[in-house]
Amino acid sequence: MAPEPDHQSRDQDACTPAVCAAEETRSKAAATSSLPKITTVAPSVSLSAAASVVEILDDVLLSASMELEAASTSQSATSRGPVLSQCSQLTADPGKQPSQTLSVAEIGVYNISHLVDAVCVELSRIHPEGTTISGVRVNRWAAVMRDYTCTNPVLMAQTRIQLFPLNQRTLAQCIDVTVPVKLPVQDIIYLVCRALAVTRKKLMATYKLFVATGQNEYAGTMDYIYATVIGKEGQSETTTLDNFGRDHYRGCVGEYDVSSKVLLEDIWFVELEKRYHFGDNWFCRYVEVKCPDGTSKIFPCYRWFEGNMTIRLRESLARKVQDDTINDFHFYRQKELQERQQTYSITDLGIKSIFNKLKCWDALEDFQSILSSPSPIAAYVMENWKEDWFFGYQFLNGCNPRMIKSCSNLPENFPVTEDMVKPTLQQYKTTLKNELKAGNIYLVDYCILEGIPVNVINKKPQYITAPLCLLYDHPERGLIPLAIQIQQNPHEENPIFLPSDSELDWLLAKMWVRHADFQVYEALSHLLRTHLVCEVFCVATMRQLPAVHPVYKLLIPHMRDTLAINANARLTLISENGAFKKVFSIGGNGLNVLLQKECQEIEFKSLLPKADFEKRGVSQLKNYFYRDDCLKLWEAIESFVSDIVDLFYSSDEDVKEDKELQNWIDDAVTGGFEELRNFGLHRNIEDKKTLVTILTGVIFTSSAQHAAINSGQYDWCSWVPNTPCSMRCPPPPQKGLATMDLIMNTLPQMYESCYQVAITWVLSREQPEGVWLGQYPEDHFTEKAARDHIDKFQKALKKIEKLIDERNANRQLTYEYLNPRKIENSVAI
Repeated sequence: MAPEPDHQSRDQDACTPAVCAAEETRSKAAATSSLPKITTVAPSVSLSAAASVVEILDDVLLSASMELEAASTSQSATSRGPVLSQCSQLTADPGKQPSQTLSVAEIGVYNISHLVDAVCVELSRIHPEGTTISGVRVNRWAAVMRDYTCTNPVLMAQTRIQLFPLNQRTLAQCIDVTVPVKLPVQDIIYLVCRALAVTRKKLMATYKLFVATGQNEYAGTMDYIYATVIGKEGQSETTTLDNFGRDHYRGCVGEYDVSSKVLLEDIWFVELEKRYHFGDNWFCRYVEVKCPDGTSKIFPCYRWFEGNMTIRLRESLARKVQDDTINDFHFYRQKELQERQQTYSITDLGIKSIFNKLKCWDALEDFQSILSSPSPIAAYVMENWKEDWFFGYQFLNGCNPRMIKSCSNLPENFPVTEDMVKPTLQQYKTTLKNELKAGNIYLVDYCILEGIPVNVINKKPQYITAPLCLLYDHPERGLIPLAIQIQQNPHEENPIFLPSDSELDWLLAKMWVRHADFQVYEALSHLLRTHLVCEVFCVATMRQLPAVHPVYKLLIPHMRDTLAINANARLTLISENGAFKKVFSIGGNGLNVLLQKECQEIEFKSLLPKADFEKRGVSQLKNYFYRDDCLKLWEAIESFVSDIVDLFYSSDEDVKEDKELQNWIDDAVTGGFEELRNFGLHRNIEDKKTLVTILTGVIFTSSAQHAAINSGQYDWCSWVPNTPCSMRCPPPPQKGLATMDLIMNTLPQMYESCYQVAITWVLSREQPEGVWLGQYPEDHFTEKAARDHIDKFQKALKKIEKLIDERNANRQLTYEYLNPRKIENSVAI
């Protein structure tokens, strides 16, 4: 390995609050030396304070030995140095003249700890420099240890002390007032120094660090890694984490010793530093610190180190800002957030910026050539896509199951009459009026597509319509279409198409509905309502919640890879030359206009399944598996979130007093959702119930909702005639004009069709390293109570999984997108 970088500049700047606290302790020790006479013989400083005093001895004890040597050759008071003069004043009677020789008993009356203070303070003031011995520059401590560890017989003789009976003495033994021996003052100073040396040796501590490197690809590094353990009483030496052989490779847990001059007592931080050598990044999972007393603490990291980078880690226990009573913790909470806020900018989000040559196909069967290996559901779609019941089924359990709503009164711009639908309904012995009254009529309305600018593909404008579709929920056949109007405004050139029309007229009308659904699905249901909404909360989390915050620990597993995925989507899917521009009818400016329109309508409540289903009036729909599974998952997630919130917030007042939490919601609302006039989120959270609802909504949207929308893309959209990405001809102005040639000339060309199949496969394929809902491989929570709640959550998900498996057991067309074992924890694709 190349020579290590120099840490001298680092050590000079390492004046942390903990070190400042040690300096304050030294000042208090100094003040002790001037106290009036006391009657106790107990030390005035604790071992921890003595440890701080020993730090001063690093720079002064050699001077003490020099003064001892000078004093031993002279009995004149005038030859004594400042330290001896100060010490000689410690007599039993303040009025008694100082003597050259004091007994330990006499000094004990005054408390020997005052003598320790006097030695340290005075020598620190008088002798601030190092020294050179035999031409070699050494610190004072090294010189004193050389002179006072049985290696200097001359000095031993001069001080008239036999060292062997004193080598094992401790500071407590030096304070023993029953020792009858009378010693010269200089010898008492020697005893103090020697005892402090023994104490220092006892206070030297070794901390074992277990440093875990990530198991994901490219997680290891060949760069230099350093660690510093920081505690209540100071900090350890900055230590290179370098064992014999290779360190920090993928999946390894390296064991390292880190030394400290003092016992650090309560461990506050572990600081990790990566310094450039080969220039590869490093992903650290966690650091476990084993203290000298055998206790251990976990410091989670789960972050990438890039280039030269330093991260200070907190212990794994979750803490709100009001729980931290130590200034160091507040200081580094703010520092962490300030650094994150420089990295993540909510004003640069996609939502904010959104505001502001091949031949044609000859026949429908030709589309099979680009589907060599269809999924089981895709194959089913190919066989049944023309069927009316299957057309209706897709509104319930297809890739975009959020559009259907109940219809008790027909819209004025959709003038369907009894006579129009009589041929369809009379075979079921019912009427439109009766079914409207019974609540069995449903509507799908794509009015949001009205007026959207069209894309130009291969220099040819595409076509967009805003159709309406009326459906009937039959007790046995399921949801079947009754009428389709391709444009919003009724007109003689905008007829209402019916199942009783010609087969091709009716098929083409349904294809226009499916084309509109695909545009809304990809732009709004998928991109806006999952990816971009989750991104706002993700960025707010990174900007406003430190890693130790319980809400951060709760949310961060559900934000894994979201920012990276969205950044890639901006480059490859929705950019000027991205997939939307190349193949979608709404590509280009149309996408921005569509997103703007939806942003004026979207409500946060519409992201919550209970509120959404209630508003759309779909509680009576049969075989609406998306609805049923959503409600089960919401209940499980809400229960889990509620348990975690109860664990860390005892009252509504706790929520209101959490400034970091309030900053989080304020950042999300004002930065990401400010221009969404109907979104309905307030800038503050007043109670636990609201907090639970918001957090459940974030987790549900990033996991279950995204899975329901994203995972079925290839199944339902790879057969292009079922969900065409673009339409190249306008809709027929009257009935009877649809032919197979018109249909083939309207559907996308080969290039666009191949692109659609490729995109849907890439975006919905199962990820080999996916992390499924309820699985937390990164132990952000280590509290037993929190782990118990996670276990409870996982058991609830297992029950849901079993219910879904039982339902699918005898079904040819299964619904598994909301099976917990198929739901990723986050928007990660």
